[in-house]
Amino acid sequence: MFQKDYKRDLSGLSPSPAALERLDGLLKGGRRQRLMLRHPGRRAVAAAVLCALLALTAAAAGPTVWDALTAHLGSFTAYLTGGGANSVSSGVELTVAGAISDGASAKVYLIARDREGRLDGRASAALDLEGANSWGARALAYDEESGTLLLELEADGLTDGGALALTGGTLTPGQYWATRHLDPAGVSHEPLECTVTDYGRAVLLPGQAGQTFDGLDGLTLICGFDSTGTFHLRAVLEKGYSMTAPVQVFAVSSDGSACIPEPEDRAHLADGQDVVLPGVSRENWDQVTDLWVSLSYKGPEEPIEGDWTLTLTARETAGVSTPADFSLDVSAGTTVTGVSLSPLGVVVEYTGQPGDLPPDAVEVALAGGSSPEWGETSAWNWGGEGYLIRRFAAPAEIEGASAALFGQTVPLA
Repeated sequence: MFQKDYKRDLSGLSPSPAALERLDGLLKGGRRQRLMLRHPGRRAVAAAVLCALLALTAAAAGPTVWDALTAHLGSFTAYLTGGGANSVSSGVELTVAGAISDGASAKVYLIARDREGRLDGRASAALDLEGANSWGARALAYDEESGTLLLELEADGLTDGGALALTGGTLTPGQYWATRHLDPAGVSHEPLECTVTDYGRAVLLPGQAGQTFDGLDGLTLICGFDSTGTFHLRAVLEKGYSMTAPVQVFAVSSDGSACIPEPEDRAHLADGQDVVLPGVSRENWDQVTDLWVSLSYKGPEEPIEGDWTLTLTARETAGVSTPADFSLDVSAGTTVTGVSLSPLGVVVEYTGQPGDLPPDAVEVALAGGSSPEWGETSAWNWGGEGYLIRRFAAPAEIEGASAALFGQTVPLA
């Protein structure tokens, strides 16, 4: 009854033009720098000194923001590097609080202080990034009293030893990202009223009973069946608000499969969007167990255009790696060319198909035989070359640890 299994959709992401050019170069065969991690050294002493320096940097922006950063990072705070760069443009001061890197990717933390009070806790940042690819920065915390914003920027595919340059940019206040669960039991079977657009598309009329949500200003969601039995979800925005990405709707059935819309199932309207799910009908509605909507929109606040310039080096966290000539065939078309283990987690570099290297193929045994608690997993593949990164939920002591792929221990030194 459903069209396809669930898959991730990246259409709402907005990399800069320069990032897209670099990505295109990678897809055309550009080779990324081989990941090589240093051996553990005087990490504890260096981390303590670095943490003190970073604390001075962040404290200048206010203790509330620094507290928010350390609370967000927890025990990973000690692995921040590269803080201190500062730039002022358009009345906004940007400061690098630091970065954490596993050698293949990095999370960069920025502090923005607006001297004119235009920022808010929903502001996003888009900066051109040299040395990696990024899909923008998200707000972690905002101190209204000082007008200070804490941002996290994820950088993937580090290409120059972690050297990064952030230039230009736009800060956009009033940016809303949300994923909300809609109770299928709350969807009425009574037909909803429709109108027909100028290009012949039936869409739900605004003004009908819908749902609003705390923290999502200016938004109403209307969902249900029209008189023909077609299921719609319409996102209606108040005047001054505008959509910034396609609305995504996910209907999950009792057998675990999911229905998601295709681009042609979405109508872009002056006050929002209307999405239909062709795989959902009145006849199979009782098999729908979950209904989710993900969307992105912005408020009436004006973006802040700037010409910031920030440079830093996201130094890789010391760890151990396979030899430079390491190679392990995991399938007919996929070869692992490097494995690195650090207190942050495991990075696997490979050539081939991403589906041939599932996250659970990677195992780590700490000293004494215990297993770490796993946190986030991320992966990307450009033109047949990719990384799989499994991060630990908390920093792990890697002395005496081992790593294995598909049950086969790999050499680390």
